[in-house]
Amino acid sequence: MLSHNFTLIMLSRAILGLGIGLFSPHAISLIAHVYRGELRARLLGYQTGLSALGNAVLLAGAGWLVVISWQAVFWLYLVLAIIALLVWRFVPETKLTTTTTKLGHAKLPASHWGLAGLTFITYLLIWGVQLKLPSLFANRHFGDASILNWTLAAMNLGGLIAGLTFGRLHKRLHRYTLTLGYAGAAASILLLWLTNQSTVAIGAAIFFNFIYSYTGPYLVFTSNAGLADEQINTMSSYLTIATIISAFFAPLVWNLLGQLGPGVLTDNVLLWIMLILTLIAVATLLKPTAKGTLAHGK
Repeated sequence: MLSHNFTLIMLSRAILGLGIGLFSPHAISLIAHVYRGELRARLLGYQTGLSALGNAVLLAGAGWLVVISWQAVFWLYLVLAIIALLVWRFVPETKLTTTTTKLGHAKLPASHWGLAGLTFITYLLIWGVQLKLPSLFANRHFGDASILNWTLAAMNLGGLIAGLTFGRLHKRLHRYTLTLGYAGAAASILLLWLTNQSTVAIGAAIFFNFIYSYTGPYLVFTSNAGLADEQINTMSSYLTIATIISAFFAPLVWNLLGQLGPGVLTDNVLLWIMLILTLIAVATLLKPTAKGTLAHGK
């Protein structure tokens, strides 16, 4: 907020990343520690929905503050000080039910490593869509930057609706919630790949973020089911790591794969994403998640 020195700015960003890396996994695992069954699923959905709402609100706030200066955007982070006070005042300490006192990461079942890998791929795919959506709108003349910004905001609201309805949908569909998320996302990407109409593209983008937002809370819910308290902390850490490194690898992976295909780079990336989403949807339909033992959160 105050410095123009590049080294200090990069150092502050590194410290920010360390802080996020400390509270983000714990925020996820707190729900798993305290709640069970379908209530846990519903609350994880709420968490996803409210995260999408937070993104929309903060993006809007950043748009206003950047008019003042680029440094003014960093004032948004002051909200973390308020949250820290609320956590200190109201969030209770959770008691571990395990008797293990060794430091370090608890050992995870082999099936949960597969869930961590699937989380990495899931976020790698969504980063690919978000990276290439601006170029798609520009290449096909779907609208100016303002239209794109409103589309991105509406996509976040779609994620909010998905988060708020995840618990009810999971109660009815169980493991097929994951299949629905991937299959619906594949269909929306197919529309984006084929259409030359701006309204169809905007609707497909919003629907993509809505339907795909069912996968995140399901993966978190399923990965925590059946684990001891220390294992939940470890699993939450690995899920956070998978999300972060997927963002790092996304530009490298999609710019490379985008060279392969019948069209321009953006169209090829969308084609690859659609094919991968379809394959994952079929795989989740044929093979129960985590050997079928965790699908109902029992």
